[in-house]
Amino acid sequence: MSNPIQNRYEFVYLFDVKDGNPNGDPDAGNQPRVDPETGNGLITDVSLKRKIRNYVTIVKSATPPNDIYIKEKAVLIETHEKAYVAVGAKLETSKKEEKEKEPEETKLAKRENGCVKTFTTCVLLEL
Repeated sequence: MSNPIQNRYEFVYLFDVKDGNPNGDPDAGNQPRVDPETGNGLITDVSLKRKIRNYVTIVKSATPPNDIYIKEKAVLIETHEKAYVAVGAKLETSKKEEKEKEPEETKLAKRENGCVKTFTTCVLLEL
């Protein structure tokens, strides 16, 4: 498996929102997330990751290794099928076939194919 990133990269992502809702809370009717003590807006790590993934998709045109695994309004099984075809593995079509033991090297090949062709965002927020 190729490893294009050899070092850890850290960056600061700043953005400003006025009269908007950058990260609605689905449990509160999609109202903006707000810190109850300060009244400042909050944004989740998931929302930040989505913004970074959208940026990478626009800038890198979704070409390997910058394609995004988790896409908005996408069906993951289609992404899985592309990985199966790329490594020559048999597509899973029924529950009976799922029970059959898949060779470990096939699992590793599918995993490696997905890792090589997709961009991953791992964001840790420290307060």
